Amino acid sequence: MDLFGYAIPLVSVLLALGLARVLESHANLLKRQGDVAWSPTYLIWLILIVALHIDLWVTLWIAHTLPNLDSGGWGTVSPFLFQAVCLFYAAVLSTPHAKEGEPLDLWQFHIDNRKRYLTALIVYAAAGIGLGLLVQLPTQVTSASVPMVGLALVAIFVSNRWVQLGAAGATLIWTAVHFAKYLSDFMS
Repeated sequence: MDLFGYAIPLVSVLLALGLARVLESHANLLKRQGDVAWSPTYLIWLILIVALHIDLWVTLWIAHTLPNLDSGGWGTVSPFLFQAVCLFYAAVLSTPHAKEGEPLDLWQFHIDNRKRYLTALIVYAAAGIGLGLLVQLPTQVTSASVPMVGLALVAIFVSNRWVQLGAAGATLIWTAVHFAKYLSDFMS
């Protein structure tokens, strides 16, 4: 087995841990029903974090077929591992830990914690730009990563509710469009 063959399971485990964290945390929130004040902005960022877990796994799977990855060694595999760690941190930092019976306002949680988990997304996107340049896919990667970085920075520094919702929604839509185009380009 080559180095990439060893890296795929490791990255997959990290991604599975992040997804499990998000799903378990939010299943617990759903059980609480009336104690939780839901926020569309928070939910959009959360959906994006889950989607990026899946996107990285699909990208890793697609990338293992690229001929220029075989010669890269750890220099090629490391960015995937680093991105998986960033997404794990985004998952952990975006999930609240409120005690049963205590009210939880997810809008306030987002405002109080967005700098932490959005910074993890910014680092993930920056690593994606580096990886895209490394495997010579700069257009595909930067077309999603650069806007994500810009919109996440806006969300970090501007706390207005409508700006927050717009930045989250635009990031999710842009990423979905990019991912659909990326997959259709690869499949053709």
